[in-house]
Amino acid sequence: MNSNEKLRKRHNIYIYIYAFLATVLLCLLLLIAAAFLPQSRILRNVKISADMISAEGVEPVCWDYMGASQLDTVSETLILMHSCETNKSDLSSVLTNPRIACSENVIDSLQAYKQSDSPEIVEHYVRYWMGFRPFVRLLLTVFHYWQIRRYLTIAAYTLFATVICSVAKWVDIKSAFLFALSIILIRFNIVCQLLQYSVCFLLAFCAMLLVPWLSTRKRYEGLFFMELGMLTMYLDFYTTPIITFGLPLIYLNLLYVKRNEALSWKQTAKDAALWMIGYGGMWISKLVLTTLFTDIDAIRNGFLSFFQRVGIQKVESLSECYNAIGALKKVAWVSTGWPDKAGIKVAGAVLAVVVLFAVIQFLRSRQPLKALKDHVLFLVIACLPILWFVAAAQPTYIHAYFQYRGIVVALWGCMVYVMLTIQKQGESPETGNSSGK
Repeated sequence: MNSNEKLRKRHNIYIYIYAFLATVLLCLLLLIAAAFLPQSRILRNVKISADMISAEGVEPVCWDYMGASQLDTVSETLILMHSCETNKSDLSSVLTNPRIACSENVIDSLQAYKQSDSPEIVEHYVRYWMGFRPFVRLLLTVFHYWQIRRYLTIAAYTLFATVICSVAKWVDIKSAFLFALSIILIRFNIVCQLLQYSVCFLLAFCAMLLVPWLSTRKRYEGLFFMELGMLTMYLDFYTTPIITFGLPLIYLNLLYVKRNEALSWKQTAKDAALWMIGYGGMWISKLVLTTLFTDIDAIRNGFLSFFQRVGIQKVESLSECYNAIGALKKVAWVSTGWPDKAGIKVAGAVLAVVVLFAVIQFLRSRQPLKALKDHVLFLVIACLPILWFVAAAQPTYIHAYFQYRGIVVALWGCMVYVMLTIQKQGESPETGNSSGK
């Protein structure tokens, strides 16, 4: 390696460091700015929202009344409470994440605001950035909770439709259809109703709209995924973070296939590493900032929670949850319609038909067996949610009813692999016609 290459690599490392630090600073400033939004309006709409959430009940099941259609009203309540308690009366709240006194029924805690504008603070939930607070506070200056849900649904479906159009335009209609099908299969009609569920999907969709631009500027690819990992940690209340990496990555590689560019395992591994560095680094930066500038030992709090989540230090009362196989079974049950056993049979039958169709089409294409490995990178990407569920078996086991939606990456990745593999040699991914016509 000559001196010029060393200088270039060192320069690139500095760019990543500066970008990381700038993002942390901007995210912190955004939270501070949000604290100065008119508290009286926010408090008024939180009070109006209290009765609405209480009437809906604790984690109700809607639509088809299956486990995968369960709403997380507890997290929605926490989102409203933490957003309300982040205000200029105590700027340290942007880091300490205060939470008011809770009754045994968490969703009824909002009722405390009806008795007092400043209910008693009993907990500081310091492990998360809770970067949703600036946006939720801004919305609460104008809308109450049910109005927010209404416009959230419209925004989510609009972004969804826009991404479908983008994939159809830049890749092909088949890929766009398979993307849409993958999203529909994880009950997007439930996702778009809640602030908690929709964050990662909204972020992933926005990232996907930037992918066509990114595909022609490869020098920014690693930086793009690092920033995406950072924003995921900043905004998400731990739901389906893997989709903010997997969905844009599948789209990006589809564009490379369309242009007959070689798929790079090395670049994909680099993108994954940088996303994880962004995701993990952003989390650690939150803990460090909170520990340095408040009287709370957030580093100890955060890592203790992390060790308990991954099973390094097990919580005795949750011992049955540290079971990777059990977590994967729960994901399978929920995604196929648990507790309706008929759903599992239907899913099995559909899968059998699809596999049979794919085998027949592959044989008809008369391709050599080695063609099966041409696009295997998509299968590797499809396995990422499975690895995530195994690594985080405890939270997956407990919250499978919403965390299972990470399988959307597996669904689209597998379907794209099959689509590309069964095409006859020389076919255009876009039209299915011979590229030599």
